[in-house]
Amino acid sequence: MARMLWHEHPRQRGSCLAGAFAAYVGRIPLVGYPDLDAVWQAVRARPFESDPGIVWVAGQPGDPRCSPVQRSRVWPAAMNCWEATAHFVSGAKRYLDEEWTIHVWDRDLANGARHLWPSLVTPQGDHLLVDLRSTARREYPRGVYSGSYGSGSA
Repeated sequence: MARMLWHEHPRQRGSCLAGAFAAYVGRIPLVGYPDLDAVWQAVRARPFESDPGIVWVAGQPGDPRCSPVQRSRVWPAAMNCWEATAHFVSGAKRYLDEEWTIHVWDRDLANGARHLWPSLVTPQGDHLLVDLRSTARREYPRGVYSGSYGSGSA
């Protein structure tokens, strides 16, 4: 199994990604997805659904270890960045071997939006951005995961 590195948002209390997010990733089934490329394509095929998180109320769905609290649906018809990243990470953990490293980043973007995304470090040390939002075919520059590592071997 690939190694995990969590890059918590500076305003989190330290247990959001390694706690709440990791638990959510563990609940995502991969039945019908034979490799990481299939998971990646399934995530990218769903519409992106931007949202600022939810207001958590005791006894309601959500995990108060994260602020804002995030929806954590399993294979929904449309996904926000939290859900898309979790589904991809679930596949990456299953299909990539221990020579790979999965990074999960929670940061503010230049436009003021908060965003969560994954990246991968290959056994050769290449750090790859993972594009989960775009379904348009395009040529990817070196340094972007493009669905070419299905079994985990480069």
